[in-house]
Amino acid sequence: MLLFWNQLKRSTTVGPKYFLKLEESSRTERAHVFTGFENRANLNLIDDKCWSACLIVRVYHSKRRPRLGKKDKCSHTQRVAESTDLNLWTWGPFLGEMSEKIRVAMESGHRPITLVAGGSAAGYLIDAVQKHGLENNELSLTCLYTCRDEGLFQWVTQVFAALTKDVAKENVRIVVALTDGGNADDAELSDMVESRVKAISDITGRSSSSDEDSSKSSLSLQYGRLNFFKQIPRRSLVYFQGSGGLQNAVSKGCKSNRCRLIAGPAYDQDEKKKKNLLEALRLNCFDRKGQVV
Repeated sequence: MLLFWNQLKRSTTVGPKYFLKLEESSRTERAHVFTGFENRANLNLIDDKCWSACLIVRVYHSKRRPRLGKKDKCSHTQRVAESTDLNLWTWGPFLGEMSEKIRVAMESGHRPITLVAGGSAAGYLIDAVQKHGLENNELSLTCLYTCRDEGLFQWVTQVFAALTKDVAKENVRIVVALTDGGNADDAELSDMVESRVKAISDITGRSSSSDEDSSKSSLSLQYGRLNFFKQIPRRSLVYFQGSGGLQNAVSKGCKSNRCRLIAGPAYDQDEKKKKNLLEALRLNCFDRKGQVV
């Protein structure tokens, strides 16, 4: 689900956080936090309509157990997606634990940066590519993205194609992969990816190839799982947002290529592990006086 709106307050961080709450929720429903991206490069993503902030939201189709109230029998994201008269309370933008670390790393320029995301976490990649290009940053930036949803894959490739054509610099490499749980012989999905490769080439005026030649183009697409041992540059600073399973694969690639990995909490991790990750990121983001470093 994509949510667009005009946000008066702007942010300098990469992938700012926003809190959302459906207006018709019960009093016991807390606001939910999401990572978004801003329209820094004047992207036209909703038919010439004006917008400044966007969220890519994963919709959970599940019943609440226990229920918080009469209005909350299913997940908050499902009620937002199914609402016929959508009224949302929004708070933000705020600095995320990992978002500000990415901004600082991009501005310092000490090490190549690799950003990895899965599914609804694509927003912080889009934000980083915009910020990197608009600030004429000479730092090497690699963005690796994977998802299983065909519609999301096509939308994300369309956004990255526009950025590659008008914003992204030559030192930015973007790889987008579509997976479907390992059914690599699925001819229909494979043909769809190939058609997107041709469409992207027509938009950007550059070749867009698969895994084997991805280092030679700014944007490349592939069908099947990413090879993180090959795609992650050696000794780079790697940031990750996505599922726990994908995080494990990324961490193995980082270890092999002698990279440092900074990972946000995964949506499918248990609450104790999420808390430990957030505490580690919070300690890394602030010095002893509580100031952002």
